[in-house]
Amino acid sequence: NTLIGIFLGSLEDYKTDRRGDVGSWCRVTAMSCLSDLILKVCCLESSRAFLSSENVTRAVGALLKQLAEKLDAVRQKAGDYLERMLLSESPEIVGVAEKSRLLDILGLSVHGPAKNWSDASQTIPLVMRVASIDNYFEDVVAGIVLSIGGLTENVTKQASASLLEWARSGERSDRVKLIGYLVLLFETHSGQSRWILPVLKTLDHLLTH
Repeated sequence: NTLIGIFLGSLEDYKTDRRGDVGSWCRVTAMSCLSDLILKVCCLESSRAFLSSENVTRAVGALLKQLAEKLDAVRQKAGDYLERMLLSESPEIVGVAEKSRLLDILGLSVHGPAKNWSDASQTIPLVMRVASIDNYFEDVVAGIVLSIGGLTENVTKQASASLLEWARSGERSDRVKLIGYLVLLFETHSGQSRWILPVLKTLDHLLTH
């Protein structure tokens, strides 16, 4: 559980320099380590003593957040590692909240075709639908917000359109929850332009469409 916490923390590395989002290297490595650790622990007979359902669900949520984000290469890796964990049969990963529903939304099955997770037009609408599962709502929305605030036009358009479609097709309570969470993101990350600008852009998009 301690190691999982470390890897989850590493998934929040968004450092940038003249080379771009160098933190993405750390995030991809953390995703690999996270999936490897969970699969290896689940091989143990006493796995439940070392791996709580809460942390398994947190790990899946963290991968979903990366799957909703702006970099094609990161989305591909996040999808690959998520697929590996959710479809593993030996060992089977236990403790994943709403696992069958999650598999259904993402269109995953053991013998299903390979997914091109890097394709924003295919991936982002799927991931946005996962926001209807309460356990993953915040992770998915956080990733979508960062994509809306990104610089890649195609990804930004897909994320904006998917969020708007989700908000329109849901219940009023879903829209209230969405606005509430965006306000929370704004307050939590006050002074951090990496978050504040995407949140403002997202709110503007929701209010003007």
